[in-house]
Amino acid sequence: MGKKAISILFISIIMVLLAISGCQTTSPVEPIAPVPLPAPLPESIPEPAPVPEPVPEPIPEPEPQLAPVEETTSVQWTTMATEWRGRNGERFTLQLPPGGIEEAIWGTGVYTDDSVIGTAAVHAGIITFAQGGSVTIEIRPGETSYVGSMRNGIYSHSYDQWEGSFVFIDAEGKEIVVESPPTAVTSFDGLEEVPAFGSYFKVSNYAGYDFYELRISTDEATARDPSTEDLLGTEILYDLGSFRLDLDNHPELKAAIQQNSEDGLYLWILDEDNDGYLKRWHPKTDPWNIIFTVEDLDDITLIPSPEPPPREEPVPFGDYFLMTNDTGYDFTDLHIYSVEMMIEGDIGPNLLGTELLRDQESLQVFPNDFPKLAEPIYGNIDKSLYVIAVDVDGDQYARDWDPSSDSWNIVIDFDHIVSTAPEEPTPMGDYFQITNNTGYDIHYLDIYSDEMLDESSEGFNLLGADILYDRESFRIYPAEHPGLAKAIYEGKGEVLRIEIYDEDEDYYRRDWIPDEESWDVVITIGDFVDREEISAQPYGEFFQIINDTGYEIWYLYLVTEEMWEANELGEDLLQDWLLYDQESMTVYPDKFPRLQELLYAKTGGKLYFIAYDEDDYRYRKEWSPDSDSWDIVISGEDFLDY
Repeated sequence: MGKKAISILFISIIMVLLAISGCQTTSPVEPIAPVPLPAPLPESIPEPAPVPEPVPEPIPEPEPQLAPVEETTSVQWTTMATEWRGRNGERFTLQLPPGGIEEAIWGTGVYTDDSVIGTAAVHAGIITFAQGGSVTIEIRPGETSYVGSMRNGIYSHSYDQWEGSFVFIDAEGKEIVVESPPTAVTSFDGLEEVPAFGSYFKVSNYAGYDFYELRISTDEATARDPSTEDLLGTEILYDLGSFRLDLDNHPELKAAIQQNSEDGLYLWILDEDNDGYLKRWHPKTDPWNIIFTVEDLDDITLIPSPEPPPREEPVPFGDYFLMTNDTGYDFTDLHIYSVEMMIEGDIGPNLLGTELLRDQESLQVFPNDFPKLAEPIYGNIDKSLYVIAVDVDGDQYARDWDPSSDSWNIVIDFDHIVSTAPEEPTPMGDYFQITNNTGYDIHYLDIYSDEMLDESSEGFNLLGADILYDRESFRIYPAEHPGLAKAIYEGKGEVLRIEIYDEDEDYYRRDWIPDEESWDVVITIGDFVDREEISAQPYGEFFQIINDTGYEIWYLYLVTEEMWEANELGEDLLQDWLLYDQESMTVYPDKFPRLQELLYAKTGGKLYFIAYDEDDYRYRKEWSPDSDSWDIVISGEDFLDY
């Protein structure tokens, strides 16, 4: 190898090493630049596909929110909304069966919660009595007033403030608005025109009060006479309502209208407050839809009643005597008998036969027509006979008659009525009876067991459309009510709950054990439940005495042991009052100075209540004011005189 080649090779090696090391020399010799290599061709890079802009997902439209559908509950035509009182805003859908009956309601559109729901629904035009149907109610708070109205043949009463209300809701969940009529009647144009001398006439009430009696007479004085027929019977002619009288059912009245078409008849009305309304009606010229307004109020002092004609006075020991009915009720039976006849068990024939002796009428009796009667009347001087009468209600009247000294016009009046105890049903028999001794008329009666209450919270009015008047009894046959029959006849020792509402909507409650207690269940004022009842607080302003003796308490004293031993009773706490059985009385010590001294001076000691009942029997109740309740119950256990 030549020197030249070796030199070139040496230089190349140096250059390669320098390139590899990347170092620069400080040599002044310029480096030889390497021969540039051709740049490699770039690889073809595909252009990226365009990214589509994001499309927002569609927001789903919210589904329409339907009003919540309440579960439908089957109810009766006597159902009220009181059981849901206070659950304001809640809705209940109720199903009523066909064949409803009208009950009392208050309000228009907004009804009191003690209104019967079915009748209110008919009043509002939602359903009918014949078909029944489904209704939805919403519970509302009480209102300050409720406006009554006549709608769809149903009369709704007006009322003042009440504790709870309800309204009806339609299928869209909106309140059904029921328009109220004007509060004052200004026109009678909408009244039906009744054809004259047709088969009926109407009486329309625009007086502002409910009517309870309607009597018609040819004389204004006797129109008020209770012996004339009450054409309303058991019905009530409500304010803004009308009463239709079918004359085919009253042939005597129909004939009187024909005969007095020009002279006119008198119509007399008695309202809920016992106010009378009197109107003269001329059938030939006046409308046959007779309207009563407040202007028809009857001022009895302006229309003097004629003096009744003097009663005939038969001659003593003459051919006949008179029996005069002055009781207010018609007689069905009339007997006169002597002591001897009574001993023989013979009270003689019914002197009336098959006839009635009407109130204020007299019957001529000829003793010689009744051989058994003639002998004691004409033959037994100075001996009294017995007179017995029975009226159309089964009530009995009794009086004595001495033919030798008494008038031969024997007058029987209401004071001669014989008070008889109601018939005592047989325990576990076919029926029991509820006797009303509250002093008020009972409009609602429900009886149930705990099991019946668990199965259904819906009550049932055993009276139906009847009213249990004061001093009357109502028979209930359990076989007609399967649930009640099961509780009575199969439940040994079963306690039944009796719930009652009277004419003033006051509430009564008591328990009854059929296989242990009388089947004549007597409801008294002692069963009244005061919903606002308060309890006495120790050393408060008052204490309460509760009578649970079964008898009336006539006298009540509070004494110390020393006073009792010294027979010193002090002041009667009852003063002029009676404390009836099952009633309570509030006593304010500050009204009895000595009593206040006893209460606060005997701290830690014992006092005694001494009570005397109607039979003068004594009761003693020990009481420690510091530790015992200030609601003091005096019961039969406190009885002293064994």
